[in-house]
Amino acid sequence: MLSARDGGRTYTETVSRVIEFLDELGKDSVAVKETQSGERVVVFTDEIVKRIVAYNNQSNTVVTGGEVSA
Repeated sequence: MLSARDGGRTYTETVSRVIEFLDELGKDSVAVKETQSGERVVVFTDEIVKRIVAYNNQSNTVVTGGEVSA
């Protein structure tokens, strides 16, 4: 998703900052793991995903394509 925003370029520092942010924010509900090919991935527990989906379903604000609509 980060690389799609900038024409396919991936900035290692930006990706690292986002991974660190998600890891700190999610605490025990998030794990950073490494794939067999050496890429880092962020893994969310089922519980946190359900909470995020429930919160999103409550919200009247929808974000699509960089625009916010109510």
